[in-house]
Amino acid sequence: MSYRHSVVKELKESLHRKRILFIVFAFCLFYLFYASQKASYSFTNSLSLFTFFLENLLPMTFPLLAVFIYLGKFSAELNHRFIFYTRTRMALGKTIISKFLVNFMLTFAVFFLYVFITFLYAFYIDPFFGLTEYFNPDMTVAEMEKDRLERHTFTQLLVYGDFIYGVLYSTWVGVNAAVWSSFGFLLLLVMNRSYVALTIPYLAYLAQVFFFGNPTLQPYRFSFSVFPYGFTQQEIWTAFIPLGALVIICLALSLYVRLKFRTLDNFL
Repeated sequence: MSYRHSVVKELKESLHRKRILFIVFAFCLFYLFYASQKASYSFTNSLSLFTFFLENLLPMTFPLLAVFIYLGKFSAELNHRFIFYTRTRMALGKTIISKFLVNFMLTFAVFFLYVFITFLYAFYIDPFFGLTEYFNPDMTVAEMEKDRLERHTFTQLLVYGDFIYGVLYSTWVGVNAAVWSSFGFLLLLVMNRSYVALTIPYLAYLAQVFFFGNPTLQPYRFSFSVFPYGFTQQEIWTAFIPLGALVIICLALSLYVRLKFRTLDNFL
């Protein structure tokens, strides 16, 4: 069985109706939560509305949500030795790589769509129907545009157009979510207790916030690199440093799994 066929097959098995409905329901709860708080806030433009729908709750639960989109299924398969039994049809390494790719793609797609749909609502749908009354600050048009471009990290991209900003920032959130999910995936392969492996990414995310409390280190927090709200604008390259560190950790875990591959059967 080719990689392409096995990935497509795994995607079809993962995208069953119950999982899709659960994901949609979970993100609808986020929208309902923010909608219930909306009346207590004032907005100056579409960017402030977009930021409102992404700050607070989502940054607090980001790696937890990323990990559980697919890894609950994968964890159950490991616990029930399902992957071990599939070796009669496909090599173990190919099975794991296929599931890794599906985990990455599915997590990326879910978070990309969530952020991009939010962007479309804030920048196009809401203004078209006049659903939000915007507060006009005592600023000139030039000053308001300057404020938009300097609001927080990644808003520099607005100079290339709103839509480009929306696509690129949604992609950024999706990639980060996929890498966090990959971290959890690899931990499941090297740890015997799945519930510990699935909580370590979230604990690491929270611990880094505590240890990076110094103002000079705050721009390099995992949370600020993805959701840079409530902090002064940084150069975009600074956001790649936390992601790069996480990628290095994932590569190290991948190497460990590869080196221990001969004993992986005992784990499974």
